[in-house]
Amino acid sequence: MKTSRPVILFADRDLSWSRSARLELRDRGARVFRTGTVDVALHLANRAPPDVVVLDDELEGSRGRDVVELFQNAHPHAEIILVESRTPETPRGIAHGLFYSGMKPIARTTLLELIEDAVPGRLHEPVSGR
Repeated sequence: MKTSRPVILFADRDLSWSRSARLELRDRGARVFRTGTVDVALHLANRAPPDVVVLDDELEGSRGRDVVELFQNAHPHAEIILVESRTPETPRGIAHGLFYSGMKPIARTTLLELIEDAVPGRLHEPVSGR
């Protein structure tokens, strides 16, 4: 079981909805990275392999590529939380190797619970008052 600080990568065109969750994750000991483009996300992931990727289905620079498949191939051990901008024609989920798939925005508490479940025992307890 890993006990090092978990690495969480937020790869999303619109990072504003996840700001408070990212701040709390940092406070709880996670290494948190963020970007709005596919190429930078893959670069960051190669420099610090993520435990969890919070991934936008329409990430900037995807040029028609399936971003889920890109990350699954590049980092098969990362848990992927897919946040979809609109209702997909073909929903994806656990059967497609995803840890979670849902519509954006995900409530902060739900997102934090998902990440806690993906990296059990590796985050510090929440600081009260947030």
